[in-house]
Amino acid sequence: MTELRLRRALLLRGIARHFDNPRKLIDAVSHAGIVREPALGLLHDMRRQWGIAVSTEPLGKEAADAALNAARHVLATVAVEDAAKNNKRAA
Repeated sequence: MTELRLRRALLLRGIARHFDNPRKLIDAVSHAGIVREPALGLLHDMRRQWGIAVSTEPLGKEAADAALNAARHVLATVAVEDAAKNNKRAA
């Protein structure tokens, strides 16, 4: 969900590239000014924890809770305008 919100925020700014890994996506949203500290640090933490979660190493309950809270914080800080509102403005 976080990735989709970040991609949509980039699209709304006219940045429509394919990002083949999370690091490039994070770099793009940082460069575009969509995400700033402290949310940017949380995004990097989430990426690291995701790497652990999909590996053979187990992700502990505390790390999973931290990742979930980080995702909530990042989602709350990334504004994405409603497409219907944008269409009405253009008309």
